[in-house]
Amino acid sequence: MFTKTSITLEVRDNKLTMLKERAILWREMNWLIISDLHLGKSETFRNCGIPIPAELDTTDLDRLSFLVTNYKPDRLIIAGDFIHHDSSLTEHTNSIFTSWRKKHPLPIWLVEGNHDRGISLPNNWNINYLTSALRAAPFIIDHKPPEQVAHPIYFGIYGHIHPVSYMEVGGRSIRVQVFYKNRDSLILPAFTNFAGGWNVSEKNEEAVYFATGEAVFSRKAID
Repeated sequence: MFTKTSITLEVRDNKLTMLKERAILWREMNWLIISDLHLGKSETFRNCGIPIPAELDTTDLDRLSFLVTNYKPDRLIIAGDFIHHDSSLTEHTNSIFTSWRKKHPLPIWLVEGNHDRGISLPNNWNINYLTSALRAAPFIIDHKPPEQVAHPIYFGIYGHIHPVSYMEVGGRSIRVQVFYKNRDSLILPAFTNFAGGWNVSEKNEEAVYFATGEAVFSRKAID
């Protein structure tokens, strides 16, 4: 039904392209921005005796490989929660991401998320770790959205809440990951497929954009 693979927003004279793979491309800087990869989450669950397929991490990294190969960004920005837990840094996780880095040696900047805090990443991953927000006018990129606008001169790009919303398909209501925009910020959906979510709805100046993996579209397109 929907075939559009991206939607571009004009924000303060800059273009942010929302991609169906749950990432955005800042056109002027050629930066690819994602949030909430939660690498190694399946490893943590298996360590707790919960049978989760190991392929989940590989699937997420394959999708990231597609984006890096297809769009050729100058930099990858991760807006927090790159790693799920210190128990996620297993030999398997180290192996698959080390292999990924060898294929994609582009600069990576990680803005610390609550799941990243206190975790020492392997040096050979070559990740620039930021303990505070990344300011690159006109945007501020951070993990957790503030409860109120904290930086009025910046437009915020955040993650953390894993926004989702519901849409009707064939008489059934299904939950879909979404980009959530208001006047002052854009909140990214979780990049990982293995995540819960916080239900959001539109009101006033807010907008929801569904990202199904096959297409990206606004709620207005289905109402």
